[in-house]
Amino acid sequence: MIYLKQIKLNNPELVEGPVEELKYPYRAAAVRHLESIVFNKPVTFLVGENGIGKSTLLEAVMFRYETHDEDERGMLNDGREGLKMYANVLPDNIHLKEEHKPDNHFFFRAESFFDFARELDNKSMKDILNYGRDYTMGQYGGRRLLEQSHGESFLNTFLHYGGRNMLYILDEPEAALSPQRQLALLVRMKELVDRQCQLIISTHSPILMAYPGAEIYLIDEEGARITPYEETEHYQLTKYFLTHTEQMLRDLFA
Repeated sequence: MIYLKQIKLNNPELVEGPVEELKYPYRAAAVRHLESIVFNKPVTFLVGENGIGKSTLLEAVMFRYETHDEDERGMLNDGREGLKMYANVLPDNIHLKEEHKPDNHFFFRAESFFDFARELDNKSMKDILNYGRDYTMGQYGGRRLLEQSHGESFLNTFLHYGGRNMLYILDEPEAALSPQRQLALLVRMKELVDRQCQLIISTHSPILMAYPGAEIYLIDEEGARITPYEETEHYQLTKYFLTHTEQMLRDLFA
């Protein structure tokens, strides 16, 4: 199922002119080349080097979906990391073209997950005090996220949260996952697609990028273009390193 079809700038003039003269966030390649990104498949990956603007773009998209209460914390409004959004004027200057309206949405950002888990823990304690039982953690596997390792809490969030007809925006979900647990996330992605969910994912993981039938947008200073899995640098560099480890290490340390 496709819910979000395209993200468009309200005013294309914001990205015109020499890159060095553009203001943040319009100088980021992911924003400058936004018009080239169309979501045609249930799973879409955005890949590219650090600093290319993938997170900035995904944050802006989810900011448009979220309701904002300064007293309610989450992965966008989470204190220290949430301050980034106040400098990001992009949400006010994009239009989301939808094919269908999702029943719900879920935004995951690795760098602010700890604050998110802490807030859930506080809410869980309030449930117990007010109602005598924990309603909050049931959505996350029934076990407190802060009582688990970083990777366990990441994976359990993916495995248990959500349902059908949802839009998932995931920013580097592999950050705390071992290769084995990235494979578990691949299985979960298939389950979500079967439940009519759409996933848009920023990643550096060649394991996740191997999801069958996904579209991969490679974003760099030259543009945003659909790229076959085997032609991505992530795949080629990882394969070369694994098959020529000693030679590559000698070259690196020379």
